[in-house]
Amino acid sequence: MIKSRLFKVSMLSLFVAPYLGAAPLKINSSSVSFLATGKPGFLKINGTGPDMRGTLDKGAKGITGELSVPMEKFVTGIDLRDEHMKEKYFEVKKFPEATLKITEFELDGSGQAKEKPFKGTLKFHGIEKPIVGVASATNDGGKLNIDATFPI
Repeated sequence: MIKSRLFKVSMLSLFVAPYLGAAPLKINSSSVSFLATGKPGFLKINGTGPDMRGTLDKGAKGITGELSVPMEKFVTGIDLRDEHMKEKYFEVKKFPEATLKITEFELDGSGQAKEKPFKGTLKFHGIEKPIVGVASATNDGGKLNIDATFPI
């Protein structure tokens, strides 16, 4: 039985459009990972997922948007465990994707953030719940790199 999960979302190389106001961000590359702790407590499962898709906007107050991840493509490194995870726990045929809506993530005056809180909702396994996490955003020559972590 899976007790808790921690998701890590990395959106690397987001292109910031060069105009003021709400600017759409283009996702050039991304990765998703999770850490699940089972019973007994020493059982820890790391999984990685595919690229996510969605839209993010950079406005005057920070970043908002919606990202989706296809659950079928998560892997843990052991085929039988992956099969059980997808069929028994994720139920990917009923719930093919998870969706993260970022509703609040403030950037500082330079358009960056270091380990700042963010808020949103996560629709996972057919249930949508509010989440709070920590994210960092760094600007690398016009590309915005975002790394976010949150418990569910």
